[in-house]
Amino acid sequence: MQTLVKQLMIPLEQYPTISVEATLYEATTSLEKAHDSLQDRIYKPRALLVVDEEGQVVGKLSLWDCLQALEPKYREPTLLSHFGLNPELVRAAVEEHGLWNDPLDELCRKAAMMHVREFMSVPDEHEYVDENATLAEAVHQMILGKHMGLLVTRGREKQVVGFLRVCDLFEYVCQHMKRCDI
Repeated sequence: MQTLVKQLMIPLEQYPTISVEATLYEATTSLEKAHDSLQDRIYKPRALLVVDEEGQVVGKLSLWDCLQALEPKYREPTLLSHFGLNPELVRAAVEEHGLWNDPLDELCRKAAMMHVREFMSVPDEHEYVDENATLAEAVHQMILGKHMGLLVTRGREKQVVGFLRVCDLFEYVCQHMKRCDI
Protein backbone atom coordinates (compact mmCIF):
# COMPACT_ATOMS: atom_id res chain seq x y z
CA MET A 1 0.00 0.00 0.00
CA GLN A 2 1.30 3.45 -0.97
CA THR A 3 1.87 6.12 1.65
CA LEU A 4 -0.14 9.26 0.97
CA VAL A 5 0.86 12.89 1.44
CA LYS A 6 -1.83 13.39 4.11
CA GLN A 7 -0.13 10.75 6.27
CA LEU A 8 3.11 12.74 6.46
CA MET A 9 2.01 16.38 6.10
CA ILE A 10 1.82 18.78 9.01
CA PRO A 11 -1.83 19.87 9.34
CA LEU A 12 -2.35 23.59 8.75
CA GLU A 13 -3.63 24.15 12.29
CA GLN A 14 -0.32 22.79 13.66
CA TYR A 15 2.01 24.67 11.33
CA PRO A 16 3.13 28.21 12.29
CA THR A 17 1.39 30.97 10.34
CA ILE A 18 1.62 34.75 10.19
CA SER A 19 -0.64 37.48 8.84
CA VAL A 20 0.14 39.03 5.50
CA GLU A 21 -0.07 42.39 7.32
CA ALA A 22 2.58 41.51 9.95
CA THR A 23 5.94 43.29 9.94
CA LEU A 24 9.33 41.71 9.39
CA TYR A 25 10.01 42.18 13.11
CA GLU A 26 6.87 40.21 13.97
CA ALA A 27 7.82 37.57 11.40
CA THR A 28 11.30 37.03 12.82
CA THR A 29 9.85 36.78 16.32
CA SER A 30 7.29 34.25 15.08
CA LEU A 31 10.01 32.23 13.34
CA GLU A 32 11.93 32.07 16.63
CA LYS A 33 8.82 30.90 18.46
CA ALA A 34 8.10 28.37 15.71
CA HIS A 35 11.25 26.51 16.68
CA ASP A 36 9.52 25.61 19.93
CA SER A 37 6.55 24.15 18.07
CA LEU A 38 6.23 20.75 16.39
CA GLN A 39 7.84 18.98 19.34
CA ASP A 40 7.20 15.60 17.72
CA ARG A 41 9.32 16.48 14.65
CA ILE A 42 13.09 16.16 14.41
CA TYR A 43 13.39 19.19 12.13
CA LYS A 44 12.05 22.50 13.36
CA PRO A 45 10.16 24.95 11.12
CA ARG A 46 12.30 27.22 8.98
CA ALA A 47 9.38 28.98 7.34
CA LEU A 48 5.98 30.43 8.17
CA LEU A 49 2.87 30.12 6.09
CA VAL A 50 1.38 33.53 5.33
CA VAL A 51 -2.38 33.89 5.69
CA ASP A 52 -4.82 36.60 4.63
CA GLU A 53 -7.69 38.10 6.63
CA GLU A 54 -9.85 35.02 5.96
CA GLY A 55 -7.13 32.63 7.14
CA GLN A 56 -6.34 31.42 3.62
CA VAL A 57 -2.71 30.63 2.82
CA VAL A 58 -1.39 33.18 0.33
CA GLY A 59 2.36 32.66 0.63
CA LYS A 60 5.38 31.35 2.47
CA LEU A 61 8.00 33.22 4.44
CA SER A 62 11.37 31.54 4.80
CA LEU A 63 14.56 32.52 6.58
CA TRP A 64 15.87 33.30 3.11
CA ASP A 65 12.99 35.72 2.45
CA CYS A 66 13.62 37.53 5.76
CA LEU A 67 17.34 37.97 5.10
CA GLN A 68 16.68 39.12 1.55
CA ALA A 69 14.18 41.69 2.85
CA LEU A 70 16.96 43.36 4.87
CA GLU A 71 18.52 44.58 1.62
CA PRO A 72 15.84 45.81 -0.82
CA LYS A 73 18.36 45.97 -3.67
CA TYR A 74 18.22 42.16 -3.88
CA ARG A 75 14.82 42.55 -5.52
CA GLU A 76 16.29 44.54 -8.40
CA PRO A 77 16.08 42.59 -11.69
CA THR A 78 19.75 43.19 -12.59
CA LEU A 79 20.90 41.13 -9.63
CA LEU A 80 18.78 38.19 -10.74
CA SER A 81 20.25 38.16 -14.23
CA HIS A 82 23.63 36.72 -13.19
CA PHE A 83 24.14 33.01 -13.66
CA GLY A 84 26.60 31.06 -11.56
CA LEU A 85 28.31 32.29 -8.45
CA ASN A 86 31.93 32.57 -7.58
CA PRO A 87 33.68 34.72 -4.97
CA GLU A 88 34.68 37.37 -7.51
CA LEU A 89 31.13 37.72 -8.83
CA VAL A 90 29.73 38.01 -5.32
CA ARG A 91 32.29 40.69 -4.36
CA ALA A 92 31.63 42.60 -7.59
CA ALA A 93 27.85 42.51 -7.06
CA VAL A 94 28.19 43.73 -3.47
CA GLU A 95 30.43 46.62 -4.57
CA GLU A 96 28.57 47.52 -7.78
CA HIS A 97 25.12 47.58 -6.19
CA GLY A 98 26.18 48.89 -2.78
CA LEU A 99 24.69 45.92 -0.97
CA TRP A 100 24.70 46.05 2.81
CA ASN A 101 26.36 49.51 2.75
CA ASP A 102 24.01 50.75 5.45
CA PRO A 103 24.84 49.67 8.99
CA LEU A 104 22.89 46.57 10.00
CA ASP A 105 21.00 48.59 12.62
CA GLU A 106 19.72 50.93 9.90
CA LEU A 107 18.70 48.05 7.62
CA CYS A 108 16.87 46.42 10.52
CA ARG A 109 15.02 49.62 11.43
CA LYS A 110 13.79 49.99 7.85
CA ALA A 111 12.93 46.31 7.45
CA ALA A 112 11.08 46.09 10.74
CA MET A 113 8.43 48.38 9.28
CA MET A 114 8.04 46.35 6.08
CA HIS A 115 4.99 44.15 5.81
CA VAL A 116 5.28 40.44 5.10
CA ARG A 117 3.30 40.85 1.87
CA GLU A 118 6.21 42.87 0.45
CA PHE A 119 8.77 40.07 0.61
CA MET A 120 6.96 36.75 1.08
CA SER A 121 7.22 34.06 -1.59
CA VAL A 122 4.00 33.51 -3.50
CA PRO A 123 3.67 29.82 -4.39
CA ASP A 124 3.26 28.90 -8.03
CA GLU A 125 0.98 26.13 -9.27
CA HIS A 126 3.75 23.52 -8.91
CA GLU A 127 4.04 24.11 -5.16
CA TYR A 128 0.68 22.52 -4.39
CA VAL A 129 0.00 18.82 -3.98
CA ASP A 130 -3.24 16.99 -3.27
CA GLU A 131 -3.48 15.29 0.12
CA ASN A 132 -4.28 11.98 -1.62
CA ALA A 133 -1.20 12.04 -3.84
CA THR A 134 1.42 9.41 -3.11
CA LEU A 135 4.70 10.30 -1.46
CA ALA A 136 6.40 9.19 -4.69
CA GLU A 137 4.49 11.90 -6.57
CA ALA A 138 5.40 14.48 -3.92
CA VAL A 139 9.09 13.53 -3.99
CA HIS A 140 9.20 13.88 -7.78
CA GLN A 141 7.40 17.23 -7.58
CA MET A 142 9.83 18.53 -4.95
CA ILE A 143 12.93 17.35 -6.76
CA LEU A 144 11.92 18.55 -10.21
CA GLY A 145 10.77 21.92 -8.87
CA LYS A 146 13.58 22.20 -6.28
CA HIS A 147 10.96 22.98 -3.62
CA MET A 148 11.67 22.73 0.10
CA GLY A 149 8.00 22.18 0.83
CA LEU A 150 4.60 21.79 -0.79
CA LEU A 151 1.26 23.20 0.25
CA VAL A 152 -1.17 20.30 0.66
CA THR A 153 -4.67 20.79 -0.73
CA ARG A 154 -8.05 19.10 -0.44
CA GLY A 155 -10.96 18.95 -2.84
CA ARG A 156 -11.85 20.79 -6.02
CA GLU A 157 -11.54 24.12 -4.24
CA LYS A 158 -7.94 23.16 -3.50
CA GLN A 159 -8.21 24.40 0.07
CA VAL A 160 -4.81 24.32 1.80
CA VAL A 161 -4.99 21.83 4.67
CA GLY A 162 -1.33 21.24 5.45
CA PHE A 163 2.33 21.54 4.57
CA LEU A 164 4.69 18.80 3.42
CA ARG A 165 8.36 19.55 4.06
CA VAL A 166 11.32 17.98 2.30
CA CYS A 167 12.97 17.33 5.68
CA ASP A 168 9.98 15.21 6.77
CA LEU A 169 10.10 13.26 3.50
CA PHE A 170 13.83 12.74 4.00
CA GLU A 171 13.31 11.53 7.57
CA TYR A 172 10.57 9.14 6.40
CA VAL A 173 12.78 7.71 3.64
CA CYS A 174 15.71 7.29 6.05
CA GLN A 175 13.55 5.46 8.58
CA HIS A 176 12.16 3.23 5.83
CA MET A 177 15.66 2.41 4.56
CA LYS A 178 16.73 1.36 8.06
CA ARG A 179 13.92 -1.22 8.11
CA CYS A 180 14.88 -2.70 4.76
CA ASP A 181 16.68 -6.01 4.54
CA ILE A 182 20.10 -5.40 3.03
